[in-house]
Amino acid sequence: MTTQESREQEIKRLNAEKVKQIALCHFYSYYVRHNMSDMLAYVGEDVTWLGSQSNFVAHNRQEFENLLEREIKKVPKQCVMKVISADVSQVSGNCYQVTGELELRLPVQDNVYYTNLRFSMMICKEDGKFSIVSIHTSAIRKTALWDDTQVLKERQKQFSEEGGENIQDPVTGVLQLGAFKERAARQLEDISKEKNYALICTDICNFERVNNLYGMQKADKLLADTAKMIMASSKCILLCCRSVADHFVALACYQDFSTFRNMLNELCNRFVVEIGNEYSDAYPRLGIGVYRIDKEHPPIQKMVEYANLARKSLRTNTTSHIAVYDERVYTQLIRAGKIEQSMKNAMAQHEFKAFIQPKYNLEPVQAEGGIRVFDVEFLKAVREFCTKNDILMIVDDIQIGCCRSGSFFSFERAGIQPDIVVMSKSIGGIGMPMSIVLHKPEIDVWKPGEHNGTFRGNQLSFVAGKAAIEYLLENNVEAETKRKGEIVKNFVEKEILPLNDKLELRGIGLMWGIDCSKIDSALASKLSDLCFTKNLICEVAGRNGSVLKIMPALVIEDELLLKGLNIVKEAFKKLLADY
Repeated sequence: MTTQESREQEIKRLNAEKVKQIALCHFYSYYVRHNMSDMLAYVGEDVTWLGSQSNFVAHNRQEFENLLEREIKKVPKQCVMKVISADVSQVSGNCYQVTGELELRLPVQDNVYYTNLRFSMMICKEDGKFSIVSIHTSAIRKTALWDDTQVLKERQKQFSEEGGENIQDPVTGVLQLGAFKERAARQLEDISKEKNYALICTDICNFERVNNLYGMQKADKLLADTAKMIMASSKCILLCCRSVADHFVALACYQDFSTFRNMLNELCNRFVVEIGNEYSDAYPRLGIGVYRIDKEHPPIQKMVEYANLARKSLRTNTTSHIAVYDERVYTQLIRAGKIEQSMKNAMAQHEFKAFIQPKYNLEPVQAEGGIRVFDVEFLKAVREFCTKNDILMIVDDIQIGCCRSGSFFSFERAGIQPDIVVMSKSIGGIGMPMSIVLHKPEIDVWKPGEHNGTFRGNQLSFVAGKAAIEYLLENNVEAETKRKGEIVKNFVEKEILPLNDKLELRGIGLMWGIDCSKIDSALASKLSDLCFTKNLICEVAGRNGSVLKIMPALVIEDELLLKGLNIVKEAFKKLLADY
């Protein structure tokens, strides 16, 4: 076989795998994820959808969307799909047919029924993009309800013949929820003082990302591997079931809770190392909620809910993998439920009123935008416009504030007062992380400690910030910034701009930019790299990074400032020789 033939065969194989994945993901998005956007991602304009029922008929994309929007609402939220078979055949050069069979597990209230679905899907490749052109589905086995005594007996007999008395999850092999509840209830009938029991609820965080990035087969493998690890983690795990999707419930018996908790922590760590690394792009990890069972325990279902509530509380505490249920969690749930219900009642009775507060956010000096300084008249006009139309004027002084512009605030030169000012970076003095939000008293609706964030609670940053502001005031840094800014401006105008008439200088205070876009947008980056070899750090800004930033420290000595400027000058001279 020639290299060309081998390459063509590999392309055919990859195309076949791709169309198979598209077909299965299409059904998975419909039955399991209920995701409209994923359903429509590969649907062409001339798609045909024919189902086993007369109302499942669509002859174009618009009809397809309308049908989908109506029918997808009828699919139970906890539907589970298992692929029985999926085969790909190449109909023509760029057209493939995928045929197969799916098993659907659909819960209806407390019951579960199964149905098998046969499908045929035509997928074509045009201009390098795959597109679904037709879908045909037909149900080949009708529903089997668990409350149907005869059906239940038949399935129990089936599992008995296969060597297991319990009803098992087909993907993971562990118990299904109904069987788990029965066995757990029997296990807990004789709780003694010598034995301690706990119910744990486990969730695979980022499981949906695993599905999206790696496909359903890999996701099913992750579920199976997780179930095995939970069961093998310790002898204290008595029972385990897959309740729904990526959630597992287990019954455990332990002597010492501290030891038991350490075991669960070890389980979470092992999962990341032994299983999670296989899906590193999705970063799956375990979250575990625990309900400690006493002699007067509630029903199994209620304990599952309590353990699940504890697990959900981990969303606000990312530093921990395990949460134990207590009454505080339940109280928070009750409170959240009351709030939710009151909001629903208010919406139903049209008690909500919408208030719109427009805002206008601007940087008086666009630093990353290429060192563009708004003139005084423009800033005044914005202030007047905002006042006239009851619009909040918000000024971003994050990079240009703290005397960088030659005054403490960059807008002072316009003689205006914004409604809100945001500041960061230099406010931290020595580079400590800190940011502040300044606003007029009349718009202050926040209570103390309510408007907070990552950069606003660092004690060392507060100390550094206070020292920095004191230094600015005591050493007249504003005036020094203006003076040093004139040094930069005069040097660039006399020593650098004459090197090429296409260069442009913009800036204020100690923030300047030399625009190289009229020569070559890549020139600024080259200049930055060359300056770095001379121990000078210069950033770039603007569209395509075409502006070389000159942004020295406010406290820089004149001698050092001139030394840096000369390095920039020599870099320009060297590189401009090629233009």
